[in-house]
Amino acid sequence: ASPMEEGCFVVDAGSSSVKVGYSGEDSPRSIFPAIVDDPVLLLSFSRRPEARDGGDESLQHPIQRSRVTDWDKMERMFDHMFDTELHVYPDNGMGSGTPVLMTEPPLVEYKAREKMAQLLFETFKAPAIALCNSGTLSLFASGRTRGVVLECGSGTTSAVPIFEGFSLNHATLRLDVGGQDVTQRMHSMLTERKRMDLPMDSARVIKEKLAHISTDTPVQQEPPAEFELPDGSVITVDSECRNRCATDLLFPAISPESLDLSLAAQPDNGLAALVQKSILMCDKDLQPDLFNSVVLSGGSTMFPGFSERLRRDLESVVMPGTEFSVVPDSRQAERGYSSQRKHAAWIGGSMFGSLETAKHVFVSRQEWEDIGESVVHKKSL
Repeated sequence: ASPMEEGCFVVDAGSSSVKVGYSGEDSPRSIFPAIVDDPVLLLSFSRRPEARDGGDESLQHPIQRSRVTDWDKMERMFDHMFDTELHVYPDNGMGSGTPVLMTEPPLVEYKAREKMAQLLFETFKAPAIALCNSGTLSLFASGRTRGVVLECGSGTTSAVPIFEGFSLNHATLRLDVGGQDVTQRMHSMLTERKRMDLPMDSARVIKEKLAHISTDTPVQQEPPAEFELPDGSVITVDSECRNRCATDLLFPAISPESLDLSLAAQPDNGLAALVQKSILMCDKDLQPDLFNSVVLSGGSTMFPGFSERLRRDLESVVMPGTEFSVVPDSRQAERGYSSQRKHAAWIGGSMFGSLETAKHVFVSRQEWEDIGESVVHKKSL
């Protein structure tokens, strides 16, 4: 039997959370924080949410800015994932074991990919693994095989152009900016204004509930809003905090003359310039298809106003007459993908892992033992 006939685990591990479940299912079985401390803390995460955006220094994040920085802690986090979240390990369960489909960040280093394979094969005894580009999987989740994915997570933001299911690495751009930076900014804006000690996790929740991307300039104002802190006290989050903490970081105001047109990822040029540069680095014949499917993915694209602002900024940076579309388009009812985009990479992995064609991407433990670590570069997606 091919490894895929029984289905596989689908794992999407990011800087702030891990999503895990089974191929063919609509959503992850479990979403837990990408942190390691002692097991008691992991189990009591629901009562210790300050972990999520690096708010508590005693909790360590094995993945920082989408890169695994501590493999021992990564192993402990996987141990928790299989043992406590899934209650089954890859080497037991169904028959000969359960294959693992794992997302990997765009532009992952070869060494890191080999190390991940080694962890899954040698420590967790997976019968087969597939390592798949998170951008490509997000595009699958939107029902497309060509387009450019703007993936905005907790620690990094990437523009990943994809043609016929393959990511174009030479034109993939990434920035080390994401949701954790918006949380930091919300935290510093509120603590400066209120002259108070605010837990980092409260700043994260305020960001998720109240931050907004302004779609007009001068800044269109969301009204002030009240927020109740865990201790019962209430603070007012003024409209400048609500509007600027995410907008200034992700969509800085740029004048056309200050736009840096060199083909490098520049954080101060904003996300529209990142998307445009990525597309312009691709073959001219592919560019119209890529401009026509700019697909949003990741939790940090969920701010109200995000897709409208990206569309507006793209209008100002692309060549006049260039047709483009941003997915999901708030002006059209593509509601299914709109709500899914927070977990798009996981959902795409679940869809891909249940296809017959997926078996060509899986590397078996036998191949790993016979050929060695180079095999994972020949068969990745």
